[in-house]
Amino acid sequence: MIDVDLWGVIHGIHAFVPRILASGAPGWVVNTASMAAVTAIPGIGPYTASKHAVLGISDGLRGELAAIEAHTHACGEVEAALVFGSGADVFVA
Repeated sequence: MIDVDLWGVIHGIHAFVPRILASGAPGWVVNTASMAAVTAIPGIGPYTASKHAVLGISDGLRGELAAIEAHTHACGEVEAALVFGSGADVFVA
């Protein structure tokens, strides 16, 4: 969970922020979290911790680098056949 949800964001920042800064133009970093970034959800502690961390990294990046707008997209509940076994397509509730 932490390897993908947190370290994926860190690796993405590491790969793209230097390129944005080198371009000399303003840039954007948009990291994806979930509502777990802003509220504790019982039973999914590691997931919640990783999403809290993504929000914190985005806030820190925005404060440290004036040339880059860093934001976190916190989406709501998503139902997927992969998770729920309903056979339904992925959709946002």
